[in-house]
Amino acid sequence: MPPELFDEILKRISQVISRQGTKFLSALTPGLKLALRFIFVACSTQSLSMAAATL
Repeated sequence: MPPELFDEILKRISQVISRQGTKFLSALTPGLKLALRFIFVACSTQSLSMAAATL
């Protein structure tokens, strides 16, 4: 994914996914949350396609 596309998506949804940290736990940045979500989706899709290939 081009960095420009990532930045555009982040700009559109950063208000929705941002949280405020507490004194016990600091909040993740919206950019990190979005990157982790993309990794999760990519890994889930890959494991599903590998599972389908073994059937």
